Amino acid sequence: MNCNAKNRIRKRRYELLKEEVLKNKYTHNSYYKKDRNKVLSFLSSLCLLFSIALSVLIYGKSDENGKWIKENFGIELSFSKINKVMSKYTDMILNFDIFRFLEEDEKVSYEFNYFSLGNNMFESDGNEITSIGNGTVIFVSINNDENVIIIQHDLGYTATYRGLEDVLVKKYDRVDDKDVIGVSFEAIEINFEKNSEIISYEEVVEILS
Repeated sequence: MNCNAKNRIRKRRYELLKEEVLKNKYTHNSYYKKDRNKVLSFLSSLCLLFSIALSVLIYGKSDENGKWIKENFGIELSFSKINKVMSKYTDMILNFDIFRFLEEDEKVSYEFNYFSLGNNMFESDGNEITSIGNGTVIFVSINNDENVIIIQHDLGYTATYRGLEDVLVKKYDRVDDKDVIGVSFEAIEINFEKNSEIISYEEVVEILS
């Protein structure tokens, strides 16, 4: 067998092999595209059915007695039973407390940490004098006659604490509610103001609640 004959055979084998590869590739792609098209078609149909069902439920919620359908098509139709069933299952699945942010915030009772003795004099339940709410220390006076702390609280009122035996904060310190700001073994004077008006301890507790 001469060289030309061998080359022709090789070339023919190469062409046959190439055709086989292209055929397999085309067949694979066809099946892949066909399967993908089936999946997409199924998902599209599912979305369409879901959209239709959702539209019907929304309409039934807004027009329970089917007034618009009756006026335009003369068909008597009521969605009351459907709405009742859907509400039942919706209540079982969802906890509507997640929408509580749409409602007025529930008040939480605030624990009193001072006992009023009258005339703006207060006694703590211990020796520690604590902040009544979150705020920033805006004034501190330390001397032998009278130690004073004034805190501008975040909710719009100021509290002036007088008569502490020891002061544990500095000006511009940030304090949280019930943080220790000083020490006293006797009753101290506390004055509250909001919008340049004197308010009571009970009103402050109401604000904090």
